[in-house]
Amino acid sequence: MAGLLIINGVAKRHMTGDQFGLWSILYSINLFTNGLDFGFRFTLGNRLAALGSRGAEAEEERRETFLAIFFQQAAIGVVLMLLVLLVFPLFPWAQWFKIHDPQLAAEVHQMMPPLTAIMIATLPFALIWTVFFAYLEIKRASLLTGIVTFFQTGIFIFSVYRFSFTWVVTIYFLSNIGFGMLLTGYVFIRRKWKFTLLPLSRIGATVRSMIRISFPAFLFGQSATVSMILGPIVSGATSGLNAAGDFALIQKLFSPLVTAHLAMLAPISPAITMESHAGNWNAVRSRLRVCVLQLWPAVFIGLGVIIWGLHPVLIRLWAGIWLKHYPLAGLLLIWACLNGFVNTFAAFLNSLGLVKMQAVVSNAMIIPSLLLPVYLNHLFGAPGIALSMVLCTIPGAIIWPLYTRRALRLHMLHV
Repeated sequence: MAGLLIINGVAKRHMTGDQFGLWSILYSINLFTNGLDFGFRFTLGNRLAALGSRGAEAEEERRETFLAIFFQQAAIGVVLMLLVLLVFPLFPWAQWFKIHDPQLAAEVHQMMPPLTAIMIATLPFALIWTVFFAYLEIKRASLLTGIVTFFQTGIFIFSVYRFSFTWVVTIYFLSNIGFGMLLTGYVFIRRKWKFTLLPLSRIGATVRSMIRISFPAFLFGQSATVSMILGPIVSGATSGLNAAGDFALIQKLFSPLVTAHLAMLAPISPAITMESHAGNWNAVRSRLRVCVLQLWPAVFIGLGVIIWGLHPVLIRLWAGIWLKHYPLAGLLLIWACLNGFVNTFAAFLNSLGLVKMQAVVSNAMIIPSLLLPVYLNHLFGAPGIALSMVLCTIPGAIIWPLYTRRALRLHMLHV
């Protein structure tokens, strides 16, 4: 989170308005491509955590399960990359993003296909974090995240001062692949796993055993991601890249609250899976009470109001410009609070493998999530986009707690 704040502050100060807006959109697209794992990253984490309840005897099955999904993700990545390289050159990117600078327009048309392919290439290497969390190695994961972030932030800053915009963003997204490969190798060495090819029958059996949960998880995750990234994209498509950059700056003040909250929930998820498998439902209920009554208010109510009140000063110190928009910032604060509330219950439901209902509701909101921002932006400008984000989050804030209560009462578990 700190690394992204530094990266975006440096980017805003050293890129043109259009370049920064495009960078914000590219980062949003990257969030979307990260979710093109079809939900198997989520189910892999649950499966590895569940196998942990059997102790050392399940270690070989853990290794083979990880490798099966690794090879499957590599295959998915190759197919998607080829599709992107064939189709993306046909799209009118400069027209979509209202780019009037001929040089930037030409750069966008050339960079979008290979850059998106690079984003997709990270899919198999992004699986590695599930191993750390499944083994409850939270401190080790945090340390490695800090190291990776330090070097990746340094690489971005160095690139901004030395290279053109196209090379800056290319190097940044390539670094995701590089660090992912290094971490994957590290985990295999640490766990003393052998990297071996698996029979197609073994890969197919593992995939089939997970797909019942994975695909609903994919639909749920991508619908949530779409609602997260639509702000800058809709702003750019309707008002140009400068507007996309301004919206992204204010949203990025509140997005770290959501990110930090999810990071705090992440270590809890494998513990919930293990405790529920062991039949210790009282421990699960106790964790939920702490997360809802203590963790969520501390993160969002306290810090959120401070950020809202000081957002012009914070943006000035951070990005070097004065940007004051209290209505937009207020709506984005409400959106962040609702997002955190929903994510609290989603983390528990996901850890129990209960994603189908979440997927149904989330996908029912996809069309409103796509249409409302455009319509309300036409009526109210940028605050209309934020208002649509709030409205589309409200159903989850009502349904998720009710379903979680029922799941805990009936001891529902599908991992």
